[in-house]
Amino acid sequence: MRSEEVVLSFSILLLCLPICLGGDTLKANQSITHHHSNGNLVSSNATFELGFFSPAEKSGGKYLGIWYHGLEPQTVVWVANRDDPVPDSSGVFRIAEDGNLVVEYAFRSLWSSGLGASSSSNRTLQLLDSGNLVLKEDDSEATYLWESFKKPTDTFLPGMKMDATMSLTCWKDSANPAPGNFTFKLTQQAEKRSFVVQYHSKIHWAPDEFDTEAASQVVFNLLNNDIWSTKTYNYSNKTVFVSQPYMYYKSRLLMNSRGEIVFLEWDEAESNWTKIWSGPENKCDIPDYCGSFGLCNKDNFIQCRCLPGFSSIQGFPSDRESESQGCARKSTTCTSTNEGVMFLNLTNIKVADPDEEINTETEGKCQSMCINMCPQSQCQAYSFNSTTYGDRGSYSCNIWTRPLSSLVENYLRGHDLSIMVKKSDIAPTAKSCEPCGTYAIPYPLSNGSNCGDPMYNYFNCNKSTGKVSFMIPGGIPYPVTWIDEDSRMFSIQTNYFNSFNYSFSSQNSTDFPFKVQYNEDAVIKINWLPAPEPPCSQLTDCMNWPHSTCRATREGGSRCHCDSNYNWNNTLMSCTQEEQSGNHSTRLELILLATLGSLAAVTCIIAFGIVWRKKKSLKHGDNL
Repeated sequence: MRSEEVVLSFSILLLCLPICLGGDTLKANQSITHHHSNGNLVSSNATFELGFFSPAEKSGGKYLGIWYHGLEPQTVVWVANRDDPVPDSSGVFRIAEDGNLVVEYAFRSLWSSGLGASSSSNRTLQLLDSGNLVLKEDDSEATYLWESFKKPTDTFLPGMKMDATMSLTCWKDSANPAPGNFTFKLTQQAEKRSFVVQYHSKIHWAPDEFDTEAASQVVFNLLNNDIWSTKTYNYSNKTVFVSQPYMYYKSRLLMNSRGEIVFLEWDEAESNWTKIWSGPENKCDIPDYCGSFGLCNKDNFIQCRCLPGFSSIQGFPSDRESESQGCARKSTTCTSTNEGVMFLNLTNIKVADPDEEINTETEGKCQSMCINMCPQSQCQAYSFNSTTYGDRGSYSCNIWTRPLSSLVENYLRGHDLSIMVKKSDIAPTAKSCEPCGTYAIPYPLSNGSNCGDPMYNYFNCNKSTGKVSFMIPGGIPYPVTWIDEDSRMFSIQTNYFNSFNYSFSSQNSTDFPFKVQYNEDAVIKINWLPAPEPPCSQLTDCMNWPHSTCRATREGGSRCHCDSNYNWNNTLMSCTQEEQSGNHSTRLELILLATLGSLAAVTCIIAFGIVWRKKKSLKHGDNL
């Protein structure tokens, strides 16, 4: 008898549970308010809940939304009145007389489902196990008049299908569901469909649907409402993709306020959300992040820099809201004669689509076509590709005429890119070393005995990789990530700062021409001291340094000392003429005479004014 009572009590509890939770449906004569949260809708499997919430902890507006039931912290997946919050706890959500869903405050509608007016009073709202909130006629289970899956906010859930009418717009911030700066959507151009993240109306990032990473394939399948996903296996050093079901339970795709699209799964063991995939992975994935002719390297802390032969127009961005002006050519390359030009040859470079594609069988012809475009149009760069299939070959010559954008180095599927530059801007001279890959090595820095100043020969160029290293005796090579000639500064990255600091500080301070200016995390900025007169071993070595002669120094060795009446200018890196003392005296005399003349003129004007006023006063007295 006792056991029968227990079973009966438990059965009654199970039957009452949906009622206590508010059930999963709302009728035309019912409503949900902030005061009575026990009336919230909860899906039949207790995964999702619909009700009013406040994203700010202490104060703020109230919103009608859907969140994961019972999870902490509260995870909201849909918001109705994101543009118009309820100012206090007096909001009401119901099915209005015209059949629409409405959020009301003080008899004013803050949000509506926007359906055409209907006199039907037989409509029911239901929160499904998928998280989809659907409005339907009581006699129609299959047809939905309205559903939240077609009107998402910032979250995409399993069961949705992305189409051109749908978009995800991030919150302004974690406490404000109002629309933010970033939107994820599907775009259609001709027959090409692609997903993009937009910053306002500009493309912020475009995911690569052909990315072979399994996690990203899971995301693409989710967006297409495809329950099959891709799992990778390694077989004979090849990656094989096999489709198998992927369990999307308690997973979501979020467009966050930082411009990232993030795929998350709930970890039951850890009771938190785990990030499975996100994009963009780094700033270099953002189109044109470094501006025209600006090169991006995702592995560098300072990710943007100019190509050799180019200089920065106005700095580089620290985030998406900082617009980069990129880089500009130091000299014009496109002239009627096309003399003095050469090509900077780079490998594995990601770049925007070419402006022209021409069939040519040799790289020489491709290069000639690029050069011969001047002066009608400017050829910025070319890329020649050849592929052989058995006894047949395929050739293509891609040419860029607009400023190069979205440049990324060390890109797996990148181009071999040849950029036209002025020879005088990058070719090695008596003053400087030749570029190393994408790095210009300005004077006096040196990576060999035949260029730069031997005092600064602490650099190494790996020609096969195009990487530059900073070498300290007794230390290890430190990768150089940035060199700026104007500020006389370069940066290195290291995870062994203490080792670097010891090696650096142990150098002779009088002979070592470098000083650490800044260090943070793994990045160290180093300043090089102004260079003295250039070294020389014979008189002809100074021919490239006007107004100088090769003479011995007191410290030993010889340098190109400036001739009489000339001084070494370590800013201009040249001998500049002294100002003649006679000319200096004459200039002072002229300045003195001009000053005295001006004072005399001012005195005369003042005296004239005084006399004139006195005469005017006397005349006025006579009239009286």
